[in-house]
Amino acid sequence: MTESRLTGLRLMHLSEHDPLTGLLTRQRFIRLMNQAIDSRAQTAKRISLVYVDIDRFRFVNDASGLEAGDTLLHWIAAMLKEAAGTGNAVGRLGGNEFGILLYGQGLGEAALTARILQRRLREFRFAWRESTFSVRSSVGVVEVTADFENASHLLGAAETASARARDQGGNRLSLWMPDQQVEDTARQRALDWVAHIKKNLQRGHVELFCQPIVSLLQPDAARSMEVLFRMLDAEGKPRGPQDILLTAERYGLMDAVDKFVVKHTLRQLQHEPRLLKGIDHWSINLSATSLKQETILDYIHDCFNQTQVPPSKICFEITETAAVENLAEVRWLMQELGSIGCRFSLDDFGSGMASYAYLRDLPVQYIKIDRSFV
Repeated sequence: MTESRLTGLRLMHLSEHDPLTGLLTRQRFIRLMNQAIDSRAQTAKRISLVYVDIDRFRFVNDASGLEAGDTLLHWIAAMLKEAAGTGNAVGRLGGNEFGILLYGQGLGEAALTARILQRRLREFRFAWRESTFSVRSSVGVVEVTADFENASHLLGAAETASARARDQGGNRLSLWMPDQQVEDTARQRALDWVAHIKKNLQRGHVELFCQPIVSLLQPDAARSMEVLFRMLDAEGKPRGPQDILLTAERYGLMDAVDKFVVKHTLRQLQHEPRLLKGIDHWSINLSATSLKQETILDYIHDCFNQTQVPPSKICFEITETAAVENLAEVRWLMQELGSIGCRFSLDDFGSGMASYAYLRDLPVQYIKIDRSFV
């Protein structure tokens, strides 16, 4: 083989492979998707596309610099290639988005492959100097059929499925189904719940309940309580918080939900002082949406002033993800409310892509470890 021929092959390889990860470029991957669509019209061999979006990847760059982010991408690419196996195609489609074409795998098999990949990513710990990061992903899976007009149409379906997984809280997998009526029905059900949530909040038809927090080392120590909520559905059946939290978050209702819980918890403690005796503290969750509201601090102050409940009896719980994404606001809120005696707990610690050293400066009294560490 002549030197010019070798040079040509090297240039072709460089043009088709991402220089950072060694994966196929977006352009090359799109050509393979078009070929996959064309082949499905001529053969019964099944092909599926897995779309992987790394959740909150930007935080790594912000916290530890671009070199750390690039190194993590290199590790992720290696895990993608290993999970895909030989004979399949893996491409880098964006900054932290990847695609895998699985030849010979239908939707069910591809979903299984994707779940194995997600588990490997979730268990991986990326150490960079004094920081450690965990990796989460939102994955969409779609089977390639001749019904797709082109690669853009196919990729759009995979991106839609991945976005749905991200909207549901991230670190999830979603399958794209050709029957859009299913999705329309789910969307209408969500909108019905939005109206139901608004109506129940306005009428006060929300039921607060609590679960005890008990020390395993000191069972006789004063207990604490976490305040939770539920509301009745159209049939009068109670629905727990997880059934409505995703809908409330997606449609911007979490601020109203949080304020309702804060106000009515403090009112209940005001009217029943016995609930303050023998209980170390009452924990109330604050969502990321509330943390972004400039009025939340004044609202909480007003509730304390109106009820005269000692702030030292209240502990606000904030998830690690919310703290990371709103670090300045969270630190300010903790300082302001901490100055009057409130306590803070960091929930789901270790569940997101966060530097443990980065969160160490937050003035929290309690950390609730994510179950993946147990």
